[in-house]
Amino acid sequence: MAINFLSDQLFPSDIFLVDVSLGRIGVNTLVPRTALEVVGTIRVWSGSNTHTYVETSSGSNLGSIQGKKNSDNAVKSLALNPLGGNVGINLGAGIIPSEALQVQGSAKIQADSNNFLKITTSQAATTFANSGNGFVSPNILFNTGTNTRLTILGSNGNVGIGTTSPGVRLTTNTQTPSDSPTLGSGTVGGQALLASNGAYGQYSGVSNLGHVWHQVQRNDANTAAYPMIFQPAGGLVGIGTIAPISNGGAAAGLLHINGGNTWAATHYTNTFTGAGTSDGGVIAQIGTDLEIFNYEAGEIRLSTNSSRAITIDSSQNVGIGTTSPRAKLDVAGGVKVADDTDGAALNKVGTLRYRYVPGSPKNFSYVDMCMQTGGSSYAWVNIVQNVWN
Repeated sequence: MAINFLSDQLFPSDIFLVDVSLGRIGVNTLVPRTALEVVGTIRVWSGSNTHTYVETSSGSNLGSIQGKKNSDNAVKSLALNPLGGNVGINLGAGIIPSEALQVQGSAKIQADSNNFLKITTSQAATTFANSGNGFVSPNILFNTGTNTRLTILGSNGNVGIGTTSPGVRLTTNTQTPSDSPTLGSGTVGGQALLASNGAYGQYSGVSNLGHVWHQVQRNDANTAAYPMIFQPAGGLVGIGTIAPISNGGAAAGLLHINGGNTWAATHYTNTFTGAGTSDGGVIAQIGTDLEIFNYEAGEIRLSTNSSRAITIDSSQNVGIGTTSPRAKLDVAGGVKVADDTDGAALNKVGTLRYRYVPGSPKNFSYVDMCMQTGGSSYAWVNIVQNVWN
């Protein structure tokens, strides 16, 4: 049974139908297909001048929910589930939204007809795409509060973290520059690369003084530091050069330092030496000379086969085979002297030589020293000789 109201007193030219048998109500339709079907616009209001309209457009097949002021048609705010609950848009049949806003399909945030941000999710990827006015592609900004945390430039795709004007593909700008890392802190520096368990990390930073540092350390209260390995699987490492080379033929793990027109040097310090320019030790290539400097009042040591071979002490005494040289040259062991065929000269004074002169029937061997024999005369003087048949 249906009750049909056609009353000019209620709604002129409108129809209000109650289908009792199906439990349906139709407004402006004689065939309601749902519990309530309205053909036209629905206005919901509380007696004030602001209303909520639910309407469709016959020309574009669009449906809308619109809050506006009745007196001047001004658009007003519209709140969906203002007291809580989730909102779903374009969800399939039977799908209940599990988030505050759940959208199936693309979402478009539009500044005007020419500039908008479109978010599209598919099985392959999630895409953030913006559209400009044909001349300038707008940037994508990610903000927390009033601060811009991440920027993607629309003009070239450069990404900035802590900066809104990245000049290269990825630019990070730390807010708290530090000259050195703080061991055991997970908040130091401007960049971090963490292990999967989160306990270890590689941190990088730039100080206000222009120092750049990298540190591998624990990412918790443990203050342990760990090795940093360059090219662990092989390859050359260059400092001051973009084309490191190897003279040994075995390229793996080699370090090439190029100082340009200045020293090519490595400087070593520790907690005992201080960290100034005149502390510790330096191995340097100066012009065509290779020099080893010890700025401290200590020794320079050369060892081989786990044993000390040469020691140069703070008095510049040289010891070979001894760790405590007591003269400019202190040799613990034998000294072999070969022949010297040069003539006696000023630059040879003090030089020893050993000579063997075979003969018949006698053979001779000599130990000579070059000595000054006059104001400007020099000679090899025999010190020891041996004769045998």
